[in-house]
Amino acid sequence: ESNALSKLAGVWIAEKVTSSDEVVPKEKFPFELHFEKDKLIYRFAPPGTGKDRVHEIVVDETKTPATIDMTREIRGKKETVYAIFKLEGDRLLIHSFRDSKGQPSEKRPTTFDSSKEERSDLLVLTRKPVSVLTANKPTINDILATKVTFEWDNGSLESCLLALATNVKA
Repeated sequence: ESNALSKLAGVWIAEKVTSSDEVVPKEKFPFELHFEKDKLIYRFAPPGTGKDRVHEIVVDETKTPATIDMTREIRGKKETVYAIFKLEGDRLLIHSFRDSKGQPSEKRPTTFDSSKEERSDLLVLTRKPVSVLTANKPTINDILATKVTFEWDNGSLESCLLALATNVKA
């Protein structure tokens, strides 16, 4: 796994979407992007509905700006979005072009300026906090990384550990 892929790992929430230089109303993009190893999963978030869209991704951080190719299969045909990305802490920008039919263009943007002429899409995403992801059940790594004080009433260490183990997800 490349360093760029590990930096992108996690869940990203759309903060702002600009299409052809016009801001898209927030209710029109109820989705999250899940980066998992060399996959990007476009997942609808409530109230949005739809099937997950899984893309294979290839990133190249050595280029300026960094590039990301996102490929998925639609009706037996591979479709690739050629984009650029910029990671600024917990903020991610992804910029791509569409052709005259609204399909992904074979051209790749060189800047992060949305344009009507180029039919571009600019996503501004923020990283979803990890605490929201754990859904009140910490992983063992969460526990190991946290200083925890255990208190129990009239219980043994064994019963405390048993209670802890039943509330941890693998």
